[in-house]
Amino acid sequence: MADETTTAEDKATDVAVVTADKDASKVTDEGEDLAGMRKALKAARSERDALSKAARDAELARLPELDQAKTVAAELTKSNEKLQHDNARMRVALELGMDWALAKRLAGDTPEELLADGRELMAKFAPKAGDGTRDDPANRRKATTTNDAGKKGASGGSDMNAVLRGLAGR
Repeated sequence: MADETTTAEDKATDVAVVTADKDASKVTDEGEDLAGMRKALKAARSERDALSKAARDAELARLPELDQAKTVAAELTKSNEKLQHDNARMRVALELGMDWALAKRLAGDTPEELLADGRELMAKFAPKAGDGTRDDPANRRKATTTNDAGKKGASGGSDMNAVLRGLAGR
């Protein structure tokens, strides 16, 4: 068992050394383009993720089965708590008619705290009726007549004055 763990750690170390050598050879002069830098960053991040997974797997291989199960259960519990909190936040947002950009800023651990914070945010930042939002009935476009080929104008339809008068409600 110890030989397998050492082998996994050695492999992770070898991958890190090879990666560092490749990255050092990729660096050219200061004029490297932004796209190349983004690709290198993306590759470095994916390699970092692979190494952290290999390190985690090596650590789990050292633990007895019961400890492995406890570790996995703790990780799943943490993930579940985060998902439950996000779910509660979305429920409050739907209940209050809140935009998701604003709902992401809700603070609180319980649904009641989230709801109270959501009401406070809506009182401060929600659009008021008549302030020029697109849901305001006064802002809705009035129905205009269709294009009539019998009227004068360059395309045989209404001229600009008739269109503007129609929009103004005259």
